[in-house]
Amino acid sequence: MQRFAADQLHREREHLPPIAARGVPGKQSIVTQNTCHAVVRNTRRLLRAALESGKAQRFGLNRAFITAMSPAGTMVRRTRPPFPDGVARAPADEANRRKLTDAYDPFDCRMRDVWEAIIITGRRYGEVLKLVVAPVIEDHPRVRGADSLRAEDAGWLTPRTD
Repeated sequence: MQRFAADQLHREREHLPPIAARGVPGKQSIVTQNTCHAVVRNTRRLLRAALESGKAQRFGLNRAFITAMSPAGTMVRRTRPPFPDGVARAPADEANRRKLTDAYDPFDCRMRDVWEAIIITGRRYGEVLKLVVAPVIEDHPRVRGADSLRAEDAGWLTPRTD
């Protein structure tokens, strides 16, 4: 077990490729601090589950081997770097918002509203969807009659004027 952990740390330190984990197809991945942490954490979880379920005995893994796997510690969290000004302005451009609506929201499923909420709040896509998914579903024409849709029902965001 110590050799496994030492190998993972060596791969991280020397920026070497992982033994089995793969990144984006066609691109060589390397072991980073976070991937090393994930491998150790998940391996320990897997071995502990095998020990608790009794499967470790069937595979011939003794308790001492499994408990030698030390905890992974705390995962390193990095803040995202801000977008350059030009990149940040592009989503707010009316022409780009219209393109988004035409290409990805031809049936007015409120994708543009989600896009605008991302621009206005600066939040990530997943964070915005957690906030707006209920109103989007409730106001969708397939969920309730299209004739009963009213712009003022969308109080979670300023109604579109176009």
